[in-house]
Amino acid sequence: MLKLRSRERRLATALADSQQAQTALREAMSALETMHEELVANEKLSSLGMIAAGVAHEINNPMAYVTMNVHTLLEDLRDTPNLPEALRGYVDDLLPSTIDGISRVNTIVRDLQQFARGDTDVQADFELNNEIEAAARISKNQLKGRVKLNLALEPLPSLHGKPRQLTQVMVNLIVNAVHAIGDRIDGRIDVASGVAPDGSVLVTIRDNGCGMSDDVKARVFQPFFTTKEVGRGTGLGLSVVFGIVEAHGGTIELSSTVDVGTTFTLRFPVGRAETKNGAPEDAVIAA
Repeated sequence: MLKLRSRERRLATALADSQQAQTALREAMSALETMHEELVANEKLSSLGMIAAGVAHEINNPMAYVTMNVHTLLEDLRDTPNLPEALRGYVDDLLPSTIDGISRVNTIVRDLQQFARGDTDVQADFELNNEIEAAARISKNQLKGRVKLNLALEPLPSLHGKPRQLTQVMVNLIVNAVHAIGDRIDGRIDVASGVAPDGSVLVTIRDNGCGMSDDVKARVFQPFFTTKEVGRGTGLGLSVVFGIVEAHGGTIELSSTVDVGTTFTLRFPVGRAETKNGAPEDAVIAA
């Protein structure tokens, strides 16, 4: 009888220890998820800069007035009877091209605002190619007129997830490619999307930069690892990219040769599953 009670006490103690360990594990997982969200937000501000988000906000209101006024001017001139020939060029060419330029500025401002907000972050259906194009516009200033960015985007199925996080992934990879190209005058970055034979969505980002050694390739996704000089990189960009892609059921592969270039290949399965950040079970997987 005493042995039975002793065994019951040991079992009760073991059960209590197990429950305590499970509670600690759940708390640790919750803390890790919180840290990841904070890391995503911090790296985002590092990539774009807080100033860029502020500038986008300040530009938005005056651009609304400019857009409205130029449209009104064009309409008034078109409605003017017996318009002088000297103004005909404004109606046929100058003002329409000005409106096109204004539209591009508004698009960039909208991209910056959405990217800075980060969609903290509602799951939604989205077109991945739209996010790639937004990332290309956001990254354009980094190209500095010497790196050619080429997009080859094929039609893709709509995906479900957090589109701004995908924009962040693309911005980080494009900017990293620019840094790898350095001062080369023939720099080239090719971004392509398509559907693989197995139905998964593929995105490749290929550059002709400095490439990576085997040692760098083995460590490139580790937090805080960077080959950039002090002040140019936090070492968090690619670890954040890896975390976002993995959290949505995707994979990222790397191939690189020193002095030849680097290719990142992202693959997102399309199917009915639940993402790690709580997407509904019938959602199509993608970040």
